[in-house]
Amino acid sequence: TEHSTVTKYIREILTRRAHDVHVSGVNLLRLKELVHCKQMLEATVDLSDQQETLSTTDDDEMPLHNGHDVVEWLVRDLHPTPAVGGKPLKDGMTFIRAREPFDRGFFAAPCGVVSSGGGELAVSLRSALVERRHGSKVHVMAGAGLIDGSVPKDEWNEIRLKMRQFVGTLSDGVRPALKEPMEFPNFNTFWCAVFVDELVRLGIKHFVVCPGSRSTPLTIAVTQHPQATHVVHTDERGAAFYALGYAKATGLPAPVIVTSGSAVANLLPAVTEAHESRVPMLLLTADRPSELRDTGSNQTMNQTDIFKPYALWTRDVAPPCESAPIRSLLSDVDYAVGECLQQSGVVHLNMQFRENLAPEGGAVRGGQYGEVSAFRVPEDSRFTRWQLRSAEPLTRVARPARRVIEDDSVRELISSGTVVLVVGALSSPMDAAAVDAMAEELQCLVLADAVSGCRRECLPSLCLSSQAVLDMLQLSRPTVIRLGGALISKQVQAWMSSKMGPVKEHIRVMDVPRRHDVDWNGTIVVDATCAEFARMVDDLTLEPAVLRTNRSLRDRIYAISSRAEKRVQAELGEECTEPNITRSLANFASNRREGMVISSSMSCRNFDNFCPLGVHLPRVSCSRGVSGIDGTISTAVGYAVGLGRATNLLIGDVAAIHDLNSLVQLANYLNGGGFVGDVKIPPVKIVVCNNNGGSMFKFVPIGKYSDEVAYNENFRTPNAQVAFAGAAKMLGLGGSKKVDDLAGMVESLHHSGLTEIMPKTSQDEDVALRRRITAAVGEVVEESLRLHPGVKLSFIRGGSPGKAPLVLLHGWMGSAKSYSDWLACEELTAKYDIVSISLPGH
Repeated sequence: TEHSTVTKYIREILTRRAHDVHVSGVNLLRLKELVHCKQMLEATVDLSDQQETLSTTDDDEMPLHNGHDVVEWLVRDLHPTPAVGGKPLKDGMTFIRAREPFDRGFFAAPCGVVSSGGGELAVSLRSALVERRHGSKVHVMAGAGLIDGSVPKDEWNEIRLKMRQFVGTLSDGVRPALKEPMEFPNFNTFWCAVFVDELVRLGIKHFVVCPGSRSTPLTIAVTQHPQATHVVHTDERGAAFYALGYAKATGLPAPVIVTSGSAVANLLPAVTEAHESRVPMLLLTADRPSELRDTGSNQTMNQTDIFKPYALWTRDVAPPCESAPIRSLLSDVDYAVGECLQQSGVVHLNMQFRENLAPEGGAVRGGQYGEVSAFRVPEDSRFTRWQLRSAEPLTRVARPARRVIEDDSVRELISSGTVVLVVGALSSPMDAAAVDAMAEELQCLVLADAVSGCRRECLPSLCLSSQAVLDMLQLSRPTVIRLGGALISKQVQAWMSSKMGPVKEHIRVMDVPRRHDVDWNGTIVVDATCAEFARMVDDLTLEPAVLRTNRSLRDRIYAISSRAEKRVQAELGEECTEPNITRSLANFASNRREGMVISSSMSCRNFDNFCPLGVHLPRVSCSRGVSGIDGTISTAVGYAVGLGRATNLLIGDVAAIHDLNSLVQLANYLNGGGFVGDVKIPPVKIVVCNNNGGSMFKFVPIGKYSDEVAYNENFRTPNAQVAFAGAAKMLGLGGSKKVDDLAGMVESLHHSGLTEIMPKTSQDEDVALRRRITAAVGEVVEESLRLHPGVKLSFIRGGSPGKAPLVLLHGWMGSAKSYSDWLACEELTAKYDIVSISLPGH
């Protein structure tokens, strides 16, 4: 046995320098977790022989003068024993040093007190080392000896028992290392445990699981990981939209796990939105092995490249097997997460699995031969280091902490003329803070989208519907700095795309190298984050005249917006209309600092046009990548979980019908006490504005037609018969109800559930109301400009009495330089007094 081998070795060493060696009988030493065999060895060392050889493994000679010398002799001759160094000792130590990828440190070191009179030493076998270099880490160490006939799994279980006292004491603060391969029942289970563990090490800890058989190994790995959290969604389409909302709130992907077949195809709508909105999304699709493709096998299709047009990276991961290097899997995970986060988009890992899918070893399920196990793993010292580090990924992709913008033309444009910031949807509060800092530094006008999180004092959509405001902006010919994602406002986009050329230069700031240039107006694209661009602006020295010009335009537009807001409020009154439903919900969310999700179509346009001035909603989201109306409820739930706070959803009746099945999932979450496993589901308040069909079509050209296109049947699609509150109650959302007025709606927002509210105006009356508001805002603008004229005309008089004047005018694509050849002609300049200027707005 191991015990007798070590005892025999110690006795042999002692007899070389000592006499009267005595070995006691075997006793049992009972500890909390283990029982040890215990024997005492005693011997007498004679100090009179001063020239005795000190060590049989070292030819050095040293006299034994005192107890200190005896202790040193014991340490040098006796340590290490076969228990920690193997036998033969030299071969064992050579093997250990070559194969162990770490330094044992104090493990197995002789520790104790030594003096001239003697000493007492112990071998520190079961120990822990606290490391404080990069935060606090605790390295727990224990071991077991292997001899001929040892069962490796039993030896590993012995080590775990030895470590249990440390791990149990520190379990609240120490992340347990991954189990050894031999502890897993099969290679699928081991492979997926490593896969999920690497995701967790990279900070990806929240998962969305869709029940399915082929994805069983992934689901098990997530549910058994001590630091992973997950929600279960029975509908794959809704699951992907949940992940979309979570990523919008956190900036991190929530990996979506689905089985093979049509389950994968259901992810496509959310994938397209994530791609166009530049939202990180990681898809883990289970698949049958490649040998079953194109054979007619059940639930098998070509799903490898299904998302190829929209994915940053797609990987067809081969089935787990003993011959594949495990580091290849870790490297795939690291690269996938790096692409997902650095490029802000979709990554698809299609993962093939053979049986056994369940966590069981032995014979292959449904097979005629062979067994599966996770016992044999190719030796890999780097993978061993990865296991022992227990918290660090194999490879981490690091983004530069700060990029410096070197382009002098950008600096010159900002420093030399009027600047307007146009801001779309932003990905984080940090981006919104950077925009605020830029606006403060430049003292300029900000045309902010309603979902940007940084709208303050301007109603761009309403104000830019006035030709007078457009004329004012056209004469100022600003340099536009375009930040963030897509715009809801057609008015702002139309102004920037005007054929009259109101914009001097169009600087597009993007932190992802992807084209975003509607109507091809961009003149300079800057690869930078909002924060990096803001730092460049902060470093500029702006002339007082430039700041005065910026401030003048900003103050005029903001004053107009303030007056327009008062007029809008007066026109709307207190009636239960779509604009007032939007305003009441926005005020409620702002006052309570809650999250806000807006459905596409009319809901987001209402929000952009009528969200009151002074309402600050730093966390608001709307899917404007491909502007679909499906999956909105699931998106709101994911957004709420990501924010960790109550979230309100404004959605139309048609969009709500598209995602009714997500109400079942939300009810399951909330009826579980607001928890799904370790995940807390914050309150989600849904307001369905039921205006009896798709009212948006009233605002596009087809809305002018009726009988000849069967408008109601083909476009409006009335839904008056759908009782949304009743359906929500039936599906399990008990707090849902239908209300008739704004006060009832606000009251219902104090708890989770669905609130159905129907505007008092018909769709035709709603169109008329909006036209009245637009006309009223136009009157406010005209009056404001008369009271505070923003444009002063300057007259220049000159010329020679003896020459006839010749005024050279250019077209909208030209400038004064268009006539440079004429101005160089001496015959013309001798005969005419030539005037050539660059016209404003051209």
